[in-house]
Amino acid sequence: DSFITRRPEILEAYSVSGERDYQLKIAVRDIEEYERFLNHELLALSCVASVNSRFMLREIKYTTALPLDGGD
Repeated sequence: DSFITRRPEILEAYSVSGERDYQLKIAVRDIEEYERFLNHELLALSCVASVNSRFMLREIKYTTALPLDGGD
């Protein structure tokens, strides 16, 4: 957890169920910076056995509002 809280690249971190243990949202400048972070920081941790990456191509919808009004 301290690695996660110390790294400015990690914007969000979740403990999840399923095949993976954690999901991280990481923001970096480019693919080279991601590769450096992945190989020299994340995979260098003894507690990290493997990583599965996905990349956002474009944002389609973004909101932080919750639909809590009951629909009326």
